[in-house]
Amino acid sequence: MRFLRNVTIVAVILAGVGYGLYHLAAGIIADNVIDQVEQELYADVNTGKIKKSIDSNPALEEFLADAPQIDQSQLPFTTKEGAVKNLVKKFSVGEIQEIRETVNKGMTQEEQTALLEKIEGKLSQQEMDAMKVVIYNELNH
Repeated sequence: MRFLRNVTIVAVILAGVGYGLYHLAAGIIADNVIDQVEQELYADVNTGKIKKSIDSNPALEEFLADAPQIDQSQLPFTTKEGAVKNLVKKFSVGEIQEIRETVNKGMTQEEQTALLEKIEGKLSQQEMDAMKVVIYNELNH
């Protein structure tokens, strides 16, 4: 009886340690993926080109118009890093790379509007407001 109790205790401890190691490893892997995606996203960012694209598309101008008035204290994130982490949670790495490639090749106004609608479909209103603030801050500061 004593042997069975000791085996059970050891099994529970090993299971707990294994569970903790699994989550620790998953967190480290997720951070590495986020860092890699972040590096790829910002490798060849041309803010001048992006500003010109926004200025030429009324839908994008309207999207960012209220960014300066948004209360940043209630937002889930306000930095590029926070935005990337949030996007990685909502989109697969493949989807993010596909979006990046499409944007780098150049997009028509219709494609830009379609992309904006796709993003709006996956993010909450608070997340969209946070994205507006991050984009606005990156382009204007």
